Amino acid sequence: VDVNETPERKELLDVEKSIRSNKTETAFAIDKSGTPILKKGGNENSVKFTKEEMMAVKNSTFTHNHPLAVGLSPSDLRFAAEGDVSEMRAVGILNYGSLAGAKVTYIIKRPMQGWPSWETKDPKFSEGANKWIAADKIVRDKFTSRIDANELTIEEANNLHHVAANALYAKMIGAEFRTIRVKAGR
Repeated sequence: VDVNETPERKELLDVEKSIRSNKTETAFAIDKSGTPILKKGGNENSVKFTKEEMMAVKNSTFTHNHPLAVGLSPSDLRFAAEGDVSEMRAVGILNYGSLAGAKVTYIIKRPMQGWPSWETKDPKFSEGANKWIAADKIVRDKFTSRIDANELTIEEANNLHHVAANALYAKMIGAEFRTIRVKAGR
């Protein structure tokens, strides 16, 4: 046991350990004291939430599993902004390349100035979506060039795409993004 591990952090890590290898997405929101405030299951690639559930997760740490371990999706980032969570996390087990079988956690923390808007009715007011689209395009163009130069396979580019776009998006909005390779036992 890590001497710096608080009961709240232990609860979070225990939840993530319990859902990491699920074949369908499972989401949890945990408040600042480590108390679970929401648990909900979904299908292979998403969990649907009501407006009430979105309001209930404000300032929580929100974690869920990604069966394909592909970083945070645009839907995850929008949920983080609309739910105003303090931290969005996704856990999974890599199923490709030399790291196949590695347990990973992707984390983005709310920027100091708050999450950008993900307004959907009028795209010109959707700072979050526009920055994600820009980050996605930059990464896609860079990876396409690397594929053309035989530096990356299409499979490698597809597998790395979301994580690279997550990192660039976080930089654009002033957020902290990390990918953690989880130690054995977690």
